[in-house]
Amino acid sequence: MSVRAYLLVSLTACSPNVDVVDGGGNPGGSGAGAWTSDGAGGAGASDGTGGASPTTGCTPGMEPETLATGLWCYFAQGLEASDGYVYFDPGDSNLARVPRDGGAVEMLVEGVLRFVDAGPELLLVRRDADCDDACNRVVLFDKATQTESVVASGLGYVSALGRADAGIYVFHATDFVDGLSVYALDLFHFGMPAERLLEGEREVESMTVSSGAVHFIAFDDGGDWRMRRLDLSTLEVEALESGEAWIDSFAHGNHVVWATVNDGIWRAPVDGGPSEPFDPGFAFAFAAQSPDSDDLYYVDGVTMPDMRVARISSGGGRAATVVTGVELASALAVDDSCIYYIEQGDDCVDGGSLASLKRAPK
Repeated sequence: MSVRAYLLVSLTACSPNVDVVDGGGNPGGSGAGAWTSDGAGGAGASDGTGGASPTTGCTPGMEPETLATGLWCYFAQGLEASDGYVYFDPGDSNLARVPRDGGAVEMLVEGVLRFVDAGPELLLVRRDADCDDACNRVVLFDKATQTESVVASGLGYVSALGRADAGIYVFHATDFVDGLSVYALDLFHFGMPAERLLEGEREVESMTVSSGAVHFIAFDDGGDWRMRRLDLSTLEVEALESGEAWIDSFAHGNHVVWATVNDGIWRAPVDGGPSEPFDPGFAFAFAAQSPDSDDLYYVDGVTMPDMRVARISSGGGRAATVVTGVELASALAVDDSCIYYIEQGDDCVDGGSLASLKRAPK
């Protein structure tokens, strides 16, 4: 079984029962603030007594800590850290957040299939109640006011999305041919009709947006996933050289980086140019404090299921180990002092509901 199939089949989803834990990784009790499978929960604190923890962050040398347990065991569709909170999906397609130093898990939005960072907002993919179960809508979620603005509705399955100055880019399914989903890329501007940029791409898995290009991973005629670059000025698509692409890509400085199945991490200039090997790691997820940050973090699965979180600078060189002994992590986020990751663990592979949201100093 391929690694891709291992993730998509073996990490079986199950009913969530997310527990509050304090900043030291200890259960905070089942009183106020405890998360239950029906989304109930209040404004509890790290000790279950009420109130939020101060956002002091991580300090060098501290051991990894658990912020929430009992998450669904499946490949996470989003993780983001900002403004003293960590945003994640505890299970059953919900958006929740927890204070970065521990405390109540607060359910924010139900029916969220995936989400990505979009500056002061999050871009959410939601089930569209106005059409069938295969129908999606894209919304902007303001983290401060917890309000939503609809970007697009009535879309086929949305596999990737991102935001740039020109608007919001969305890959959504338009057809199903020979067992493969066929996708179109649309650019949405508020108050204006959508602009179709590309169509006919198969099984799109990841997208990275910049001012001049969209990089995305899609199925090629040879039966492999490849990194491709859409030039936004000419709308021409170029296949970038590397081994078979894996499930994630990331904009880092002047480059886009992506994982391959057997050939490590590759990168290419955002503005165009040849691709090159960047690091031998087998990346499951990438993160950085900002696109301009010098340090890039990734979950390294070379010794899967025992993994590590590694850090490498934009100039290359040997990657440094940040956290070891990570059991099958599937998502990664970074803020000013911490890294955050969702750890699946052996029980998840066997169908348990014991995935955990953890943090460690970066």
